[in-house]
Amino acid sequence: MHGVKRRTKTKDELEAENQKIERESIAKFVLLSERVEKDKTMLESELSVKELLEKLKNCNDLLELNYELYYVWNQKRMIINQIQKKISSESEDHDLELILNGELNVIQTSIRNNPKSYWTWFHRKWILNQLKNPDWKKEIGLCVKLLSMDERNFHCWGYRRWVSKQMGENLQLEKDFTTQKIDEKFSNYSAWHYRSSVLPQLYGEDLSYLEDELGWVKNAFWTKPQDQSAWFYYRWIIESVMKREDSKQILETEMNELNELIEAEPECKWPLITKLFLISKGAPSDEDSKSILDKLIRLDPMRIGHYNDMLKE
Repeated sequence: MHGVKRRTKTKDELEAENQKIERESIAKFVLLSERVEKDKTMLESELSVKELLEKLKNCNDLLELNYELYYVWNQKRMIINQIQKKISSESEDHDLELILNGELNVIQTSIRNNPKSYWTWFHRKWILNQLKNPDWKKEIGLCVKLLSMDERNFHCWGYRRWVSKQMGENLQLEKDFTTQKIDEKFSNYSAWHYRSSVLPQLYGEDLSYLEDELGWVKNAFWTKPQDQSAWFYYRWIIESVMKREDSKQILETEMNELNELIEAEPECKWPLITKLFLISKGAPSDEDSKSILDKLIRLDPMRIGHYNDMLKE
């Protein structure tokens, strides 16, 4: 009521409430686990679609408490297989597509609550493979939404790659998407990695695109030299550059530009680490590896053991 001062609960009262909630949650989990286990034995008998849908709901209720119960996801597929057989035999009048799309909605809730569950993503793929005409554009839209919430979710990146293949792989679209995500955040390692798998498929043996990639990635680490994501992608580009006839000239140019960055950012370790990498590829250098490693030991003492091992090689 208005004007009535609300009493603050004591620590003991709050603890008692939490313990009560925990006990109720455990009791619910045990009850549903027993129900799902019993349902599994009943799957060996003849069940109607209505009964099977009830078993499916029991699985969903249990998964809401713990999405990592892989055996429950397996049981769901067993149930759906039986539903498919029932409907295909025309012994029951049910809309299979409606049931499968309903399952997609359930999975979407699971992904929203636990976006890094292997079993959830696998089950979504399986359901889509059961549909006659999956809405692949909707799945791409789901990926866009989820990656806007967590741009490094490698489960979702892998799922997008799979969806893209089902659609016929619009590689230009995938390249443009990685450009967008990287422009939003240079530290998006997953987007850089995804891009490295898309470009060779898009351009094939034509390696002329690497020049544009070099310019773009260097813009990233000139902007944020301490971020490692662009540096790893740069290594991939250089590995690809080694397949070109003009690789020596490119390596020389890259070393000169890298030295400029080292001069501008003398306390950053990544340009020095990359300098060692370029030397290993045959790039000319104004200093030897030992001198560079001595600098890294000073800048990055946490990895002194690694650098000392390199000095011994």
